[in-house]
This record gives sequence, structure tokens and C-alpha cells, in this order.
Amino acid sequence: MKPINGYIIIKGSTLETKMRADGLAIPEQLEHYPDEGEVVHVHNDMPFVKVGDKVIFNKYKASQFDDIFYYIKEEDIVAIR
Repeated sequence: MKPINGYIIIKGSTLETKMRADGLAIPEQLEHYPDEGEVVHVHNDMPFVKVGDKVIFNKYKASQFDDIFYYIKEEDIVAIR
């Protein structure tokens, strides 16, 4: 898969589940903002982002597919780790 029109594909981080003392599993907060992930594909040569970068992005400006992947424009990336 190759993104077009200046898009980037990011593999999102997975949620951690925390086990309480009473045995109830509580998933990490689902609505945290922004989200984290790893860049897996970029459209041509992006000036700031490359494949393999760990990024923090605004998930409300991203579109999700296949449960853990997002496509997003470079300007919606908040930070590169």
C-alpha cells in the first residue's frame, strides 16, 4: 500500500490493560488525545517525517482502518520522538 496526495500511514499504539486487585481488567483510557504510533508509509519524500519515526498525532484529524492503522496529513503530526 502506498499513500498518495501527501498522506502518511501510521500504525497506532495498542491499548494497555490494567488489572485491578479485584480481578477486573480496565483498558487504558480510550479517548486520550493526541495518540502515538509509528510511521509505516509516506507519500514520496516528506520533509519532516520518514518511515520508522515514532510520532504523536491528532487522532481526531486521522482516519482509521484495519483497527490499528491511520492515514493522516503531515501537518497533523504534533511531534516526532
